[in-house]
Amino acid sequence: MVFFTTPELLEIGDLPLVCAAEKPTRVEALKYYRRAAEHYALELRLYERVLRVDGLDGNFTVVTTTEKGPAEIPARKITVATGYYDLPNLLGVPGEVLPHVAHYYSEPHEFGIRKWW
Repeated sequence: MVFFTTPELLEIGDLPLVCAAEKPTRVEALKYYRRAAEHYALELRLYERVLRVDGLDGNFTVVTTTEKGPAEIPARKITVATGYYDLPNLLGVPGEVLPHVAHYYSEPHEFGIRKWW
């Protein structure tokens, strides 16, 4: 897979995404995102089933279940990503069709993204 965008638009913070061609490949992007997670010491929780999200903007609690039992994770912001390309998997929850809810990737700069780490 090759991304349909330039590396600069996929970069996180001050970490440059260097690739061999004009547009990054899936493998290059995966290596980059792993490096970014390490650089910013992100706590990744893989293979946890999210049961619910409670709270409001800036003060969320994500309730999950793991092989060790339930867990509650505090979070300032929440992103839910489901589906692929132009085929979103709608969740059937109230509000998912409101005007400010996006089902497709868009330019993040329009939202005034700031550093969150």
